[in-house]
Amino acid sequence: MEPRELEAVRLRMRRQYELGRVRRSLFVLIPILALCVIAWRVGEDPRGPVVGGAMLALVTLAFLWRGQRAGRAVLPALLAGLLPFGCALYAHCAAESRLGLCALACAAGSVVAGLVIARLARRADARAKTWTYAGAVTLLTGSLGCACIGLGGLAALVLGLASVAVPSLLTGARATR
Repeated sequence: MEPRELEAVRLRMRRQYELGRVRRSLFVLIPILALCVIAWRVGEDPRGPVVGGAMLALVTLAFLWRGQRAGRAVLPALLAGLLPFGCALYAHCAAESRLGLCALACAAGSVVAGLVIARLARRADARAKTWTYAGAVTLLTGSLGCACIGLGGLAALVLGLASVAVPSLLTGARATR
């Protein structure tokens, strides 16, 4: 074969390889779509679940396509994100007029989700990168549920997750010195 033909074959094989990686990562869209439908049915404004779901889908697809640490963090982070998602939606349905209870449920769910991520990151060789990848997916998953109560729910989600992330990252930094 001539060098030009070899290069064409190599490019075609690379394209097929990348396309296979994208196809393999598409499985995650089904549960994300289900979460968006649930959040849309419970909340009043459909824009939050649509925008949040689109962002979650793009981030998880990118992480799964990228693979390595980012790809390994997606599934545990999605599962951890179900905690604040479920707590917020349950509190919203149980006590529609009590926004404080909903925000507290978002914060409590995100603290538990942060503990799950901290355990995942503790076993990883690069704790900060694992926290970044898993935290992003958990935050976006939880935001689908916490957004139904507005910015207070999102603030509670971020504060709850940060309350576990900061000590976990500081402890890990101290342990590596």
